[in-house]
Amino acid sequence: MDAWGNSGAESTIHGLLTAIALDAHPDVRERAVALTEVTDREGLSFVEAEDAVSTTGEIDTPESWSGESSWSGDRLTLSRGDSAVFDLAGTGGNRWVEPVVWSEVRERTASTWRAGRLPLGSLQLTGPAQGISPTAGAMHPHTLTRALPKGEDRLRVDVSRGDLQLDGLLVRPIVSRLELGGDGEGMLLVHSAARTPQRVSVGAGDVSVYDVRGREVRVRPGGGTVTLPAGGFAIVER
Repeated sequence: MDAWGNSGAESTIHGLLTAIALDAHPDVRERAVALTEVTDREGLSFVEAEDAVSTTGEIDTPESWSGESSWSGDRLTLSRGDSAVFDLAGTGGNRWVEPVVWSEVRERTASTWRAGRLPLGSLQLTGPAQGISPTAGAMHPHTLTRALPKGEDRLRVDVSRGDLQLDGLLVRPIVSRLELGGDGEGMLLVHSAARTPQRVSVGAGDVSVYDVRGREVRVRPGGGTVTLPAGGFAIVER
């Protein structure tokens, strides 16, 4: 297993650690293996940069393997004075947007992002120094300062410095949901990516609420509406 070769080592390790934890807690394991079906999900989505509804930039196909990370399809390069507009319709309510950018070593770029007249933030980026990676440069997601509000589906970027090399946009709901079912049982996981507490309707069930560090902060039998701490989550047992 090559941990430096992007061969899935981290995923394998987390899977093995999960198996060890379940073996140590048979009651939790029994519950986990009974939930075999995803009945509902609202979570992370990805919008390809080349799918911009309009742009003055250039679309091309880079090498799929950079030595550090892979491009998901084509690349959109926006130079100074260029712009692009993306349609995020159908990706949910209030959302964080994280542009995924390839940055060369010491390369500086500046871009401004907005939804209609609402500014969502500016990215002032400088490419990191080369470390142990065989490739000079790195691809990273960068979270915008403000969330895209519900009802706003168009996102515009304008570049004022350098060449912004954009792979795509990660779109993350303020509150993500995953509902599991199987053998007549059900469980709902809701997670908040908000920076303030969020009121969330979870339906019927016994609710355990946890803070951003995974510490249980309250239990509420019967379900209904609960308040998630900033960055926290809740588990609802049906």
